[in-house]
Amino acid sequence: MKKEDKTQILLENPNLFLATLEEFSKKSYFESSTNEILKKSNYNKGSFYYRFSNKADLYVALLDYIIVAQIELFNNRQLSITKSNSLEELLYELYLNLYELFKQNKQYYYALYNGFNDSEASLIITENCLEPLYNRFMIKFNDFPKYIQSNELKLIINNLYFHFPIQVLQSDKAEEEIIKIVRYILNHHKEEGTTKTKEKISLDEISFHNNLAYVITKSEDYVYPNSWEDIFNDLPNTKQIIKILKKSLGLIIFNYKNAILKAIDTNLKSNQYLLGYLNDNLLTLTRQDETFYYFLVVCFYHSLKETDNLVIDLRNCFFNQEKLGLFYQHILPILTKTSKILVLSDFYVIDEPINTLYLIDNQGFIKPYSYKEIRNHYQNTLVINYFENSSHKTIELAFNNISDFDLDGFIRKNKITSIKTVYKLYFNDVLQSEVNQ
Repeated sequence: MKKEDKTQILLENPNLFLATLEEFSKKSYFESSTNEILKKSNYNKGSFYYRFSNKADLYVALLDYIIVAQIELFNNRQLSITKSNSLEELLYELYLNLYELFKQNKQYYYALYNGFNDSEASLIITENCLEPLYNRFMIKFNDFPKYIQSNELKLIINNLYFHFPIQVLQSDKAEEEIIKIVRYILNHHKEEGTTKTKEKISLDEISFHNNLAYVITKSEDYVYPNSWEDIFNDLPNTKQIIKILKKSLGLIIFNYKNAILKAIDTNLKSNQYLLGYLNDNLLTLTRQDETFYYFLVVCFYHSLKETDNLVIDLRNCFFNQEKLGLFYQHILPILTKTSKILVLSDFYVIDEPINTLYLIDNQGFIKPYSYKEIRNHYQNTLVINYFENSSHKTIELAFNNISDFDLDGFIRKNKITSIKTVYKLYFNDVLQSEVNQ
């Protein structure tokens, strides 16, 4: 049966439609059950499988209906995405549409929300559903380079759309709140037209050791050659990257783990290092955090593509301490096998010698730092990794606070996996140290 008939079949059976909507709006795609839908709708199982191949088939039929409802709400506004020349207006309409969908039917909104925030469901939507309204807005946003070139702004626009504050959607003054949110976003990322343009700092003079260099800075006034690619700029394009990977690896359905194993099997080069992407801790996070899953897919893509030069700007990224640790320990060593990597951050936690570390100060000067200087001038920190209630945990102790901590008692009570000394290096501390020297 043709795909386009499936939504109509679903609508012709009100009990099945309502049961399907309830199931997918209350649960993730993975947790949703076809048997539960059939039970609630009292729909014959044989009749169901005559009309729908599987759960994904039913899911696409429902999501197509919701996407069309969302597009109709926007069309009722009698506005054109392509003709608008105002980023503020477009953002307002993007988020207002979510509110109108929520107001029309909360279950429509939650089914869409669950789909966009579930990696498996998101892939099904990308590959099988009508193009979501959100995609059309994102294409238009490319017409506003002074805003969209900001990686931080792109992440904010994406994350806000997929995790819009429910209290705003429930508010009697939702439209006013949405205007405030949009203006707040833009006011904190706009270019100051009246400010004299600073001369950009060139990063060409930075050298690399083992394909890696670190820069500690808070400055945005730098440029790197056009041949360099910023990994975080690829995150909004992850679904397109997945399509490329599927085609290049000959996959019908993209599965992160299977894609890596297929790449290792089919590539003539020795690339067993790609197995590092299958580290258990990384795999666990891919199931828990869709953004981190997309980040890993992008990294895998660049490893397979053997991109010559990559920039990884950690200053405004979504990494917490756990993800940052996994990035340094597992992901970075894989990327340096095939690419030169320039890592930008406003702090580093260093537990082994770094041969290429630079500081860009507030005046735009680039200064190389040696590992010896770091050891001599910056605060030492003791990092203890241990297990508690079957969970891996970490505690950090500054050396000047260790006397206040019962270290011996802590070691006796817990299963310690490692204890090491690291050197915490923060941008502001470095500048203060420069003044005091």
